[in-house]
Amino acid sequence: MNGQDLKSLEQKANEIGENIIEGTKGVYQKVENGAVSGYETVEKAVTESYKTVEDTVTDGYKTVEDKVVSAYKAVEDGVVDGFNKVANGFVDTFLKKDGESVEEARARLEAEQKAREEK
Repeated sequence: MNGQDLKSLEQKANEIGENIIEGTKGVYQKVENGAVSGYETVEKAVTESYKTVEDTVTDGYKTVEDKVVSAYKAVEDGVVDGFNKVANGFVDTFLKKDGESVEEARARLEAEQKAREEK
């Protein structure tokens, strides 16, 4: 093989090497772009899933809170109504004077109590 052929083979080897390097860079760039795209897709999916969970939990707590407040209010109303019925029954049976309504008797008793406290 002469010097000219050797130079031509070297030149071909260099061209092949450069082609391999350029091809490798292209493959690397595609892999990198795919990884970034995949990461962004996963990040978006995780964020959306987290938001869905957050909304569901918040809605669940709100529902529980509403039910607890509603139940407490019902119990409170029942207790107050029951107490007032018992108090009115006691006033009607033991403290009411002739011809007086329960409301009038309660007002009279409050006035008497206030007068005692002022002495």
